[in-house]
Amino acid sequence: MPALDGSIDGLIGFLTDWHGEPEPRFGVPASELPAGLPEALRRLYAVAGRWPGRDPGEHLPDAPGILQHQDVLVRAEDLSAVDGWFDVISENQEGWRVRVRADDPAGAPHSNAHWMWDDGDMDDYVPLTPALEHLLTSFVLQESLFGSRFLASVDAGDAWAAAWAEAEPVWENGWYVFEEPTHSFRRSGPFLLASIAGDGWIGWNDAGARLGEPLAAEVHVIHSPE
Repeated sequence: MPALDGSIDGLIGFLTDWHGEPEPRFGVPASELPAGLPEALRRLYAVAGRWPGRDPGEHLPDAPGILQHQDVLVRAEDLSAVDGWFDVISENQEGWRVRVRADDPAGAPHSNAHWMWDDGDMDDYVPLTPALEHLLTSFVLQESLFGSRFLASVDAGDAWAAAWAEAEPVWENGWYVFEEPTHSFRRSGPFLLASIAGDGWIGWNDAGARLGEPLAAEVHVIHSPE
């Protein structure tokens, strides 16, 4: 698929390409989303707001399971404006959150993740560098990777460098909640390769796909149904 451009159109195209065509029940009707939610989030929830993960029992009912692995897209049922803000993404152990201002059409994202590196107040939300659509692209790709049927971490060796160089760019130098670009993704056939904060990862869903040597010697499988 072509490299993503940080738009919601491109992101929805990736979801369909990686996860397959969504069923109507996977989306949240517009009538069930709160007023004031930015359009980019409305469109994401409309397609994937109830898209179940591989093990629906791991998530609350009607949860966007495919987007609740490393971090969490808040369930549509739990979206409510508090003091004029929607909390929309949370770290999986509630270490930080991303929120957007209700009735801000652009949905400029704010987060309290900065406490992890600057000893700031955990309750102090500050603007993030990326636009909302950009941040959502990094988030959705990250969750798609960690929700893959097969997932492996990769040693940063010559084979990984060669595989990365040969793979097709999907999303390069994406910003997330940190103060610098941390998320890059490439595609090689059925494999999604990622460099996240300097760590190498590979995810894939095809049970018949096999990593070739010498790259296979550099991977450490994290989860596999086999």
